[in-house]
Amino acid sequence: MAQSWVEKLKRIDVSAEIAHEFFVACQESDLDSVKSYIEDKNLNVNTKDLVGYGQTALHYACWNGSLKLVEYLLSKEASVDALNDYKQTPLHEAAFRGHPDIVSLLLKSGADKLCKDHVGETALDYAKKKRNEATNFTSESLYKDVIKCLDSHMGGSNPRKRKIPCCFQ
Repeated sequence: MAQSWVEKLKRIDVSAEIAHEFFVACQESDLDSVKSYIEDKNLNVNTKDLVGYGQTALHYACWNGSLKLVEYLLSKEASVDALNDYKQTPLHEAAFRGHPDIVSLLLKSGADKLCKDHVGETALDYAKKKRNEATNFTSESLYKDVIKCLDSHMGGSNPRKRKIPCCFQ
C-alpha cells in the first residue's frame, strides 16, 4: 500500500545526529544499520547528507561498490537520479569507481546515462577518464608495485613510512 503524503513528509525531518549516524552506516556499507534507520527510525531513503556534498545513501553505496546496499535502497524507492551538490548522480559515482555490476543495475532501474555533472561530464566520461588514468599507472596494483620498488631502493624499509590517504579512492 502506498504511503500518504503526510507519512512521507514526516520522514523528511530528521535530527542532525540521526542523519550523521545514517550516513556513516552508508559510508561503511553497513546494510543492517541502514535498514534499521529506514525501517525502524522511519528515515527518508532520499535524505541528503548536508555535512558532505549533498550525497544520498545511494551515492555512498554506489561509491563503495556495495551491490546489496544498492539493491536494498532501490527497493525502498531511492532516487536513481538524485543529484549531489556537484550534480553527480549515483551512476556517476559507480562509473568513477569502476563498479560495472552497480552501473548495470542503475541503468536497469532507469538511471539517466546522459545526465551531466556541474562541468558537463556524464558517467561515461568518468569511466573513460578512469580507464585512461589506469593505463597511466593509477590502478591500485601498480601503486603497490611502485611502493614496493621504492621501499626496496631504500633498504627494504622506510623509517618515515606512514599511512597516507589516497586521493584516488
